[in-house]
Amino acid sequence: MKTVMEHYAEGGLTMISSSIENGRTLTAFYEILREDKRLPVRFGYGYEMLRTPLLYPNHPQLPVQLGSHWGPPEANPWFWPMGITDGGSGDSRRVACFGEDLQGSPDLKDREQCMDIENYRIKQVLIPAIKAGWRIFSMHSFGSEQFRLHAAWIDRARQEARMSMDDIRKLRLSFAHGGAVGKVPDVMQTMIDYNFYVPIRPRDVAESLVQVKRYGPEGLQFLAPTKTLLEAGVKVVGEGGHELDPSIYFRDLSMFITREIKDPSDEHAEGEIVMPEEAVNRTTALRLYTSQAAEWLFAENMAGTLEPGKLADFVVLDRDFFSVPVAEIEDNKILMTVVGDEVIYKDSEWEPGR
Repeated sequence: MKTVMEHYAEGGLTMISSSIENGRTLTAFYEILREDKRLPVRFGYGYEMLRTPLLYPNHPQLPVQLGSHWGPPEANPWFWPMGITDGGSGDSRRVACFGEDLQGSPDLKDREQCMDIENYRIKQVLIPAIKAGWRIFSMHSFGSEQFRLHAAWIDRARQEARMSMDDIRKLRLSFAHGGAVGKVPDVMQTMIDYNFYVPIRPRDVAESLVQVKRYGPEGLQFLAPTKTLLEAGVKVVGEGGHELDPSIYFRDLSMFITREIKDPSDEHAEGEIVMPEEAVNRTTALRLYTSQAAEWLFAENMAGTLEPGKLADFVVLDRDFFSVPVAEIEDNKILMTVVGDEVIYKDSEWEPGR
């Protein structure tokens, strides 16, 4: 685990977030903490309840039995529980649920995967979890109608627990991947009303491209409309993956700026520009992965920007991110990553000051 996190630092990451799917992994992280008093990079984690339940087969009762013990990272800025994650209620990127928002052939519509309030994962795990005070910070949700369905069961949990809308908003409930979220007005308003955070992962955008193309030009309108979402007030976050290739992260970030998307099923395919009007400038794109990401992790008081009173985690690049030609942004190379006053990664060929 330590080696993997050092690879993330090589890609310029100082803080990550993901799910933990078994007790051995959780134990491994605490063993590193006991020995080193730190991790190579900071980690806000979630207990995976659905895809590979942490304590199978009793996972439906686990959130209630454990008690809600997620929270911000100030007490332990290296490793902190951010809630529970759901790797299954809203899958998948190639069968996104659009409902009446997007018309298509009967075959296409039949393939859409829509999980409503009666789905056992939602009914037996997620609703009780919210009622018990848990934050759900990573729900798979592909397609505009799936967001509506998620909002419906969240509101049911809210009412059964006698929670106010402010109570729900304070949880900063969050989704994952956001490849085909769309920009349907009532769905965007729901995201704002509930204070949903919507991470968008460029590689899932590419996966979603395969499906939305089948609906014709109208389908492309659902493909990660970042600029529209931000201008409406939706909390968008830049999302990465588990890839250990350190060059992947600036390629991902570049997608928000260029809107160049490549079909991942065809390694020889050329990238194509999809909905260029949804591109954002490089400052906004960088914020999606820094200040917005820190807010998503309840870490905005200690990270996300370099300023007095916050942690001085930083990276050194081989070129000026803000001035290089847009086409070269994805070629940025990490020269050094510093986390917690310690150099976690340094390029072997780089000599500071030369």
